[in-house]
Amino acid sequence: MFKDRVVDYLFILLNEISYCYETSYVHYKSPDFSEQSIRFDFKRYIKNLWRLFKRRFFSISYIHFEVNKQTHDLPLNRPKVLHIIRHLEIGGSQKIVFDLIRFLSNRYHQAVLTGYIPRLCSYSGLECMVSNSTKEIMDYLNDFSPHIVHIHYWELDEWMEDVINILRDLKNSLNFKIIENCNNPIPPFDCDEIDKYIFVSRFVKNLQKPPQPPNKTAIIYPGVNMEEFNFNINNNRDPYSIGLIYRLTDDKISRDTIDTLIKLCKEIPRLTIHIIGHGPNFRYYAKRCREARVRNQFVFAGMIEYSQLSRYYERFHLFLAPVHHESYGVVVPYALAKGVYVIAYDTQCLEELVGTKEYLSTSEDDLIAKVKRFMDPPCNDITILKSNRERAESLFSLEKMLKDYLTIYDDLFKELPST
Repeated sequence: MFKDRVVDYLFILLNEISYCYETSYVHYKSPDFSEQSIRFDFKRYIKNLWRLFKRRFFSISYIHFEVNKQTHDLPLNRPKVLHIIRHLEIGGSQKIVFDLIRFLSNRYHQAVLTGYIPRLCSYSGLECMVSNSTKEIMDYLNDFSPHIVHIHYWELDEWMEDVINILRDLKNSLNFKIIENCNNPIPPFDCDEIDKYIFVSRFVKNLQKPPQPPNKTAIIYPGVNMEEFNFNINNNRDPYSIGLIYRLTDDKISRDTIDTLIKLCKEIPRLTIHIIGHGPNFRYYAKRCREARVRNQFVFAGMIEYSQLSRYYERFHLFLAPVHHESYGVVVPYALAKGVYVIAYDTQCLEELVGTKEYLSTSEDDLIAKVKRFMDPPCNDITILKSNRERAESLFSLEKMLKDYLTIYDDLFKELPST
């Protein structure tokens, strides 16, 4: 058993050292973007290793997110909302939670119950309980005494099933309302105790079996802060640059995705592909790029701070979403807001986000052909980008999201007998 743990630990460490190495390359392009090269930056590599050392031995995180930046005086005796989410890794569901806490804290006292916070991440301004114990969870619910419990639902795993059963047992005695946010492309967990179902897209809502009464359901798109993701048509951006921002796991994109990207690089030799994100497939992606002799056309940025994300979009001429599963995917509305072209697979909610099938593909060959149409030569149609921005502002703005959630919170709170 001890030997197995040592082997597992060494394997994880090897992957992380590889991550440090691959994200230590600096990319160069000629002024006309016709030639490019990469150079290993030894100083950056030492810095990356130092961050790894601090995280491994001193539990200092890679990613820090300041949840609550509001400076107003918070009123006393605010109604309480408890967010329940399986884990607090970086992702769209977590961002919904953080935005609600950041911008609605003047109206509702909000806290989080979760089963796991990875060592990669840390948060400030977050009132949070981490527990995998039934008794601890029950005690916390009794102590916090929420008016609204907001479940951010992905699947009915053991932890979530335990928490939902506790909520069903305590709902009447503690007198709270339950919201279920349905964030994955699966049917929601259906029970009589749920007072409101919120879906992150029309696609996810249509997965209900059977459909709930209209007064119990709502569609609220996760919001884009239009000030942070300002419309920026940068004439100096590389017209041969593509960006992807995804976890390098098999949930949305897969191991085979890198082969599609390599084919793109060989079809368009000037192309540079920026891959932002980390995961089990990171090392495999870098290895395949080297084997195919296109490593100089890839920028592996790894994990980045959320505060840097908008600036990364300004490096892209086109955002690529070669996803096989997607319930919402806020990275696409980010691109629409920033003035970046979008090409994606025609899967699940993508048409709902982009608004037309013109930029959606049904096969790998079709995807490559559409990218070539936009990149070789580079498309310069400002009307497409302005239309994308208008769509993002009308459907996917943070302001609209907050207004819709606040309306639901207020309506449910008013229904409580004690209010």
